[in-house]
Amino acid sequence: NYPGKGWEIIEQLPKKSNYEFHIYGFTNESNANDNAFYYGKIPYSDIPNALNSFDIGLLPNQPEVIISNGVNIGKYTSPMKLFEYMASGKVIIASDIPVIREILENNHNALLVPHDDPNAWTEAIIKLNDDVSLYERLQKQAYDDVCKKYSYNARANKIVDILKI
Repeated sequence: NYPGKGWEIIEQLPKKSNYEFHIYGFTNESNANDNAFYYGKIPYSDIPNALNSFDIGLLPNQPEVIISNGVNIGKYTSPMKLFEYMASGKVIIASDIPVIREILENNHNALLVPHDDPNAWTEAIIKLNDDVSLYERLQKQAYDDVCKKYSYNARANKIVDILKI
């Protein structure tokens, strides 16, 4: 787990609510929460089933993401999970940081919350659970946005348009 990928937020959320948390990409051998299930890294072929197994995609990226060689890629990271969540029709709660705001807009296609406030993350989960119309609106908009703006076809059309100039 690289510092800045959000473990520091994720590990706190099950303690703050009774919702079930199915956590992929992270392991926690000392987990004492009955509502947290850790799967660690899974094969790429299992990702579609994993995505279908949960209701809300959490993207707790931090402003600084330190990779194995010590370099900070926080300003440049392209969160692939973000696009996977959008393409699979997930409602997204994400960190309100610049690299995420390039794709997501609060209350338009996701809920954006402070990257370092576990209570805000919990409140956002509760809000989505309590407000079905908000949940459905964000879910639809995120999917529409990924299809219209970020699919291979959409990106290819942008390139073709640029080349026509």
